[in-house]
Amino acid sequence: MRAGHGLKHFVAVLVVIACFSTRWVAAETIDPEEITCGGEILGYLTINQYHADNPTDTPPKYPGATMEATFSQQDPSCNLNLHWIQAIVGGVGTIGQTLAAQDNVADPIPYLDPYKRDDNLPYYWTEAENGQVGDGRSGPTAAPGTHLYDAPTQGTLGASIANNSIHFESALVAVDCIDPMKLYWLAGFTWGYTVDGTGMMSTADPFMYRGGPSAALNKAVTEFDGTQNYVGDGNDTMTNNAGGSAGYFFGEGCPECCTPLPNTASTGLLCLAAVGVVKYARRSRYARAA
Repeated sequence: MRAGHGLKHFVAVLVVIACFSTRWVAAETIDPEEITCGGEILGYLTINQYHADNPTDTPPKYPGATMEATFSQQDPSCNLNLHWIQAIVGGVGTIGQTLAAQDNVADPIPYLDPYKRDDNLPYYWTEAENGQVGDGRSGPTAAPGTHLYDAPTQGTLGASIANNSIHFESALVAVDCIDPMKLYWLAGFTWGYTVDGTGMMSTADPFMYRGGPSAALNKAVTEFDGTQNYVGDGNDTMTNNAGGSAGYFFGEGCPECCTPLPNTASTGLLCLAAVGVVKYARRSRYARAA
């Protein structure tokens, strides 16, 4: 959940999800992941930090968690058109649920993060943020979409947040060079936190790499309506989208290199593979109430 310009968050289309595997990893010892497709190494995903946040920290923090991930690309001259997608796939007392309860509409989970969007795209970072160092870009020489940072928080203490939780699924995707609605899932993982019964402390969810998008993430992506509408804004329908699906979907195969990145030599269009599945495949710089 990111809170950039105000509050920011603290399956219908064919998608290949068959028999993908998952594996549990201790949060304090998360190994980098080698990301491959069609036998080619695309790069490596590293979880730089993942931990619960609490009032006992220095400096003190409200109950929540911090997640930071970076992608190191094997061929930096290849523009894979990288973006992050993040969805709220479970929890109690999330922003969407609060607004839904006020408006008497169905629970919107799963839904894309951020809940209150400032563009009409499904990605965690806006296009401008995706290219900014420290937001979607891990460094001055790195490609856009190589960095994810989120530090959601409850923003308060006590009984009102007791037993609240929020569970995320984050995914690094490559956008097809021709069809902007077609997304290639490259890597993904689940994370989140749960507040205890006193409303004073939180614990981080067990970290889990995924081998493909879950049904919940697929639903959030394919049902995204391509607008800034959200439950609670006066455009409510029976679901979390107000205008029908915009047509985004997870496609089969491997991504190609698109037009060259700035300040890189042109290598032409390199098709990494026509078929194949990613082997195990790591917005918000500001706290956001859940």
